[in-house]
Amino acid sequence: MNNKTQWFLGILFGFILLIFLSWQLVKNLKIKKYVENTIQSELNKFWPERIDFEIDKINFNFFSKKASVSDINFLILDGQEGDSLASVSIGKITVDWESYKNFFSNDTIKIISVNLDRVVSNGPFDFEKLNTQTSDTTKSGSKFKIQVNEITISNSEMRFYEQKPEQKGQLFTKYKVHVKDVFYDNEKDFKPLEKGIGEAYVYLDETDYYLPDGFHRLQIAESNFEPLSGKLTIKNVLFQPIYDWVKFASLKEVLSNHITFKADSISLKGMDISLEKSFLGEEIRVYQPSLTVMRDKNYILPDDRFVPIFVDKIEQMEMPVFIRKVLVENMYLEYVEKPDGKQKTGKIYFTELNGTIDNITNIADSVTKLEASLNINASTKVFGQGLLTAEITYGLQTKNGAFGAKGSLKTMGLIHFNEFLDDVFPVKIKEGQADVVYFNFGGTRTQSSGEMRFKYSNLKIEVDTKDKENNLQDNALSFLANIALAQNNPRPNGKFRVGKIEFERDTRKSMFNFWAASVVSGFKSTLGATPPAAIEKEFTEKEDENFWQKLGFGKNKDQKQ
Repeated sequence: MNNKTQWFLGILFGFILLIFLSWQLVKNLKIKKYVENTIQSELNKFWPERIDFEIDKINFNFFSKKASVSDINFLILDGQEGDSLASVSIGKITVDWESYKNFFSNDTIKIISVNLDRVVSNGPFDFEKLNTQTSDTTKSGSKFKIQVNEITISNSEMRFYEQKPEQKGQLFTKYKVHVKDVFYDNEKDFKPLEKGIGEAYVYLDETDYYLPDGFHRLQIAESNFEPLSGKLTIKNVLFQPIYDWVKFASLKEVLSNHITFKADSISLKGMDISLEKSFLGEEIRVYQPSLTVMRDKNYILPDDRFVPIFVDKIEQMEMPVFIRKVLVENMYLEYVEKPDGKQKTGKIYFTELNGTIDNITNIADSVTKLEASLNINASTKVFGQGLLTAEITYGLQTKNGAFGAKGSLKTMGLIHFNEFLDDVFPVKIKEGQADVVYFNFGGTRTQSSGEMRFKYSNLKIEVDTKDKENNLQDNALSFLANIALAQNNPRPNGKFRVGKIEFERDTRKSMFNFWAASVVSGFKSTLGATPPAAIEKEFTEKEDENFWQKLGFGKNKDQKQ
């Protein structure tokens, strides 16, 4: 190698080294400061003078057209006390672009992808506390537009709190986000649905929420949300009390429902998020749920408790709600009761419950358009045996909460009810068959009335002189159970007792209790415990023939005149 070549290579190497050192100096002192100031300025538009923002490191690769920012942290401060209200830390942000020629054109920064890794956020569950209001005094000094083909957030988690540092009101979830075709103009309000975002997908894992009441917890294994198309699917849902039944009841100190709800999946379609603070949806499908309700009647029901009916709850909600249809598929429903003065429990359960609820809304225009009715249709098997069907309709514009209900129960053995009766009451059904049950009743918020046609046979009831907890019972109950209560309907004389449904609601109890108690009043009336709606004479075939013959029709030709 001659001297000229060595001299040239030395100059070239020194020049490259000088450029590299200059770039590192500019990058650390200028670019980092510029990026921090620009981002701080943009964030101050939403939280004026309440942002503490910093970046640890910026890397830039000229030839591969990539840049990365590491260890980003910012705090949103409480406007009054100056304490930390929310925080976000980002492990790394990577940005890449296609070419320098197209990187900045027509006042728009064009980027292929932005990847955020290890985003950890912590903030109040009440978003109103963040007070995201634009301030005219914090407008960015420079105008710019950004177009990004793809944004991803991975390996991230977020927490929300009700009150620090209490567990109640805390929500934690891991998440991933994938967004396509993003356009942002810092001079305009960002509107995702108006060409601000092309596609968006949010994936949540291990969601865990402690409700603010301090008694319940919601866990969801997996959630997939497509906000722009209005689709949401959540899998392996579990809602349950934090405490077991005994401790739950003792802490509540009054009669309360210990509720556990599970579902394999819940999917929502046609959600509309274009309106602020509203919930609009075309369909909610709940697949293979189970609901267990446990009540300990050793605790009193408070006199001041008031439970509004379902339609009133919807109407009283501040948030506008419209759900066209809710579908429930293959549900298991169980009610467990511990009677007053006892520790034994009785249970009634329903299997293969399928149903729909149509027109859940409190929006006046929707109520008028849908002809003001909320419809519930359901079918299930009582104790896994007899098929029970029901149809309930509520008016959405009535002042008194008017409703109508009708349904039927197909053939089943009555001894299955011992799973509830045998432990709750000193009564056991020895044998009996429900041939068919039809019921039809209506009512208001507080009263119901109607009729039941309950055809049964061979009913025999036994009342123990001592119950399972060795408490003495009145011997007269056995006599009443087997003599006063008819063993068949229709009776041996052909008379059919039509049950009278009549019940006055206890407003401390739920709408479901109201429906069930109304139906039970019909059973009591049919059995003879209360007066019937009517006594009907069932004509036999022979009696029917004689009746028409008395009118001169269908006489036998051989019969003497």
